[in-house]
Amino acid sequence: MSLLMIEGIHKEFADKVLFDDVTMTIHPGDRIGIIGVNGSGKSTFMKIIAGAETADKGTMQHPNDYRIRYLTQTVQFDEG
Repeated sequence: MSLLMIEGIHKEFADKVLFDDVTMTIHPGDRIGIIGVNGSGKSTFMKIIAGAETADKGTMQHPNDYRIRYLTQTVQFDEG
């Protein structure tokens, strides 16, 4: 059983391809890390996984009762 299955994810902005044909499966007990230089698409990839942004191509599957949350790098607080 997999917790998350990503197939062929592709994302680009203007003329810059952030990632192309990313395929991975996360199983229970797996530990993962996303490493890259600034501007390489790490946050965008996490936003796609969390559903806060869409990929240009590809699919993502996870169990129906599975929820993914994303905490932004900069938090916007209400003035009150």
